[in-house]
Amino acid sequence: MSIFCFGLSHRTAGVEVRERLAVPVSALPEAFAQLKTIPGVTEGVIVSTCNRKEFYVTGEPADTSAPAFFGNFYRDFRAVDERHLFRLCASECVRHLFRVASGLESMVVGETEILGQLKCAYQHASG
Repeated sequence: MSIFCFGLSHRTAGVEVRERLAVPVSALPEAFAQLKTIPGVTEGVIVSTCNRKEFYVTGEPADTSAPAFFGNFYRDFRAVDERHLFRLCASECVRHLFRVASGLESMVVGETEILGQLKCAYQHASG
């Protein structure tokens, strides 16, 4: 089993793309149901903030490219969006998550709000 992060952030995409691909808190139950339908995904956490849309998943997805993952998740995913995406796996994924949690990947380096958002994402995923 592997761990992956598929995402986009303020570093890779403009606000209009991030807003279009946002997952509001009210839509998280449906989003988790959608996540479970992606072939090969065993578990997952959705981190959707104003500055990032990231999916941390475990399992063995058939296609581990970021465009394939986003295409499976979003109905309105556009080919032009591919250039904004990134994919990390294994230790790169874990390292990125720790950098996000500590505020090192934030627009304002060191901000602490993201840690609370990650805790909330975990609670929604495990609840």
